[in-house]
Amino acid sequence: MPIKFYRERKITSSISATIVLLAGSAAHAGDTEASRYGGSFTVGIPVFTICYDGSQTPFVPYVHHSVVDNLLEQDKKTGQILPWLAESYEIQNEGTRYVLHLKKGVTFSNRQPFNAAVIKTNFDNHVELGKLGKSPQASAYLAGYLGTDIVDDYTAAINFKIPKAGFLQALTEKPLGIIAPQTIADKTPEERCAEGVIGSGPYVISSIVEDQEVVLKSRQDYAWNSPNQEHSGRPYVDELVFKLIPESGVRVGSLLSNQIDAITSVPALDIDRLEASGSKLTTASFGGSVYSFFFNYTKPITADAAVRKAILTGIDRQEIIDTAYTKYDHPASGVLSTRVPQYTDQSSKLAYNPEASRKALDAAGWVAGPDGIREKDGTRLAVKFKYSDEADKAPLELVQQQLRKVGIDFQVSQVTRAELTLWEAPNKDWDIIAAPLTRPDADILLSRYHPGYSWWLGGQNLDPYPQVTSLLDQQTKELDPSKRKQLAIEIQDLIVDNAYAVPVREVASIWALAPNAHGLWLGLPGFPNFSDVWVDKD
Repeated sequence: MPIKFYRERKITSSISATIVLLAGSAAHAGDTEASRYGGSFTVGIPVFTICYDGSQTPFVPYVHHSVVDNLLEQDKKTGQILPWLAESYEIQNEGTRYVLHLKKGVTFSNRQPFNAAVIKTNFDNHVELGKLGKSPQASAYLAGYLGTDIVDDYTAAINFKIPKAGFLQALTEKPLGIIAPQTIADKTPEERCAEGVIGSGPYVISSIVEDQEVVLKSRQDYAWNSPNQEHSGRPYVDELVFKLIPESGVRVGSLLSNQIDAITSVPALDIDRLEASGSKLTTASFGGSVYSFFFNYTKPITADAAVRKAILTGIDRQEIIDTAYTKYDHPASGVLSTRVPQYTDQSSKLAYNPEASRKALDAAGWVAGPDGIREKDGTRLAVKFKYSDEADKAPLELVQQQLRKVGIDFQVSQVTRAELTLWEAPNKDWDIIAAPLTRPDADILLSRYHPGYSWWLGGQNLDPYPQVTSLLDQQTKELDPSKRKQLAIEIQDLIVDNAYAVPVREVASIWALAPNAHGLWLGLPGFPNFSDVWVDKD
């Protein structure tokens, strides 16, 4: 029996509970909706993406997110799957076939129509790019893809080899945002990266000046808004501008002097000054896998469960947050962030307990040497960790101090981005690496921990935890939400109980807006939406 879902799409006025201080669609004296239209909104960002096609890269995606729409959307408050370009859907053949009934009247900015053939063109292209190594995230969402059937002009059926319990959520992710057939037909992948894509979204790329700015123009005929959007129709502003401002002090100064309207990557030391000036902070934890340490299981030291468990309980997460981050950041309370529907609270298991670390190492035969660092069979308990971002220096040096107290030599060194990429590559000599990964769905566990999908396990040619792998295979096929969540909880508990990874902190998305700027909100997994932004005209 196929499962059918039909929901009315409506414009919601709810504000995400994860937003701590609203960036304000709240009206002020003299404000009317009509007065919000026109003008520009300028955003200062620290780095531009290396590719403006979000189907090929997930990094710094603000431009792509503003240009493309998705088939489905995730409620920014509850995580519920909502209709968007697909008005309804049916799950057939025990989760191996997804039938999408599409909205009529949607067009791309080049006036090409949106229909079922477009879905087939997009998904087929993602798979082909994946074979070339150019669309890793989008093609991973489509793993097991057999093809798309065009049932009629506005009905598409996507077929897979195996059940895909996370596929509906995947359709909300911007790597699967729908782009115009003209882009796919006329541009090489490299041209799409350099020039961006044509989408059906609220903005259109107007110009790109390398290492300076990207200018987007609003679509005056836009009429198929995200169900999360605060108003219907075209964006309030005529122009959305992203300016490259690498130095954090210059970004903050530009906001305080009203040269720009919003900034991201807000330094912890500037939070109080910004708030005192009347600037508004909008923040949310990213939905996905928290920033965690991952281990090279081909190395004897990091393959040792006692060492991993000693690291897990030997880190004081709250001290790291209090010392190196903002009041809007949070220590990890589990493998997943609190915004993932399948999250479970594991904070008691992640509590700082250096005595437990010492006991685990004692039992495993690691004996303290003259300088306090432990040794075993002539091997010093030393692990290497490399980083490239200057912002990571203080927290990592604090981890180094904390672990030294239990006898672990956590050696940190700063390298270039290129050197770090080489260090983290499969089959290389790394000991521990770290990163978050965004996706507010249990399938983020598949991406992170399954030997067949995880980049950090790539090249190790082993399965360090067959029980976890088996449960991962089960949860990705389980269509019953409650059963799937229970499987996800079992997986998370196994990961922490065996220290297969060490969760450290939730990564926060923090934005500051000038006092006269309004309307920015953070969706899931935590990226900003600029469809509702506006600036006071007086």
